[in-house]
Amino acid sequence: MFGNLRFPNNSLRSGRDIVSPSKHGNSYSGGITGFNYGTVDGSINYGSIMGMDYSGGVVGFNSAGLILNSSSTGDIYGYMNYTGGVVGYNSYGTVSGSFNTGYVNGNFDYTGGVAGYNFYGSITGSYNTGHIYGREEYVGGLAGYSCQGTVTGSYNAGDIDGFNYTGGVVGYAKSVPISKTYNTGNITSYSGDSTGGIAGYAEGGVIENSYNTGDINGYFSTGGVAGYLDDGVITYCFNKGEVHGGFATGGIAGQYYGDTGSEISNSLSLGKYLSSVAFASRVFRGSGFFSGNKARSDMVVTVAGSYTHDGIDVTLGTALSSVFSGWNTSIWSIPNGNLTANGALPVLLNMPTGTQNPVLAP
Repeated sequence: MFGNLRFPNNSLRSGRDIVSPSKHGNSYSGGITGFNYGTVDGSINYGSIMGMDYSGGVVGFNSAGLILNSSSTGDIYGYMNYTGGVVGYNSYGTVSGSFNTGYVNGNFDYTGGVAGYNFYGSITGSYNTGHIYGREEYVGGLAGYSCQGTVTGSYNAGDIDGFNYTGGVVGYAKSVPISKTYNTGNITSYSGDSTGGIAGYAEGGVIENSYNTGDINGYFSTGGVAGYLDDGVITYCFNKGEVHGGFATGGIAGQYYGDTGSEISNSLSLGKYLSSVAFASRVFRGSGFFSGNKARSDMVVTVAGSYTHDGIDVTLGTALSSVFSGWNTSIWSIPNGNLTANGALPVLLNMPTGTQNPVLAP
């Protein structure tokens, strides 16, 4: 319905459901509009979308516009670049309170559950539960690629399949603050580079107050939070999913190289199983500043090459208040009791609708 129209700089639709039939388009294909530089508010797409570049469940290309409280439930197929469950390309725009539940399939680069590409844009209070499949590079549960901008208060619960730069929240994060996010979907990278529970590749920026519970299978640079951390920060994050890689595999970061200002700190590697063909670490491989990181003492590590037993041991039976000491209780709800098999782990407060139920694997 409005597949390739351009609307003036005012509210496109507000407080109304717009049911879109399935549509086949060229570039700039969206369930509600192909191009937006105004406001899309309270709109719903139920139909499937098939487009070329810039294909999105709600908007194809968002140019400094607002996408608010809107959603897509139909399957999205992008046969070229920039395919997103809500928006194909978000340029200087805002996506807030919006979600996708449909299957998202990107045939080339930049595939995401909310945005295929987020360029200096904001994604907040949003989520994806649909399966994400990207055939090439930059595949993420929320954004395939994010350059600057912000990703906060959002989550992914859909399984993700990609190749290079595949992440539970962002596939490739360039100088992006990622905060208060989580991923519960399983992540698989097919012989690709940089696969992580929150970010596949994090170049600069900060990942904080986030967690992953999904199992991760990658090849080069595979990590529970970031596959590759390049001059960035990971702090107050945890991973409890299994991590399996081919080369350079870590419970928090597969590889980490940082100069002044970079760090991995106060983060927990709580997955039971970690494996790598070569080079594995309970927390990270590489070099850079680190402090206060912990890893479960009974982790089962399988590796043919070298292995680094880093991180402070955390044993089952330790009080959760001690394990997560120093974590901000205005951001996290930390359960009472001890760290136990099948026991509850902390959850994030004030998140969008969704079930948070992280438990420690036995």
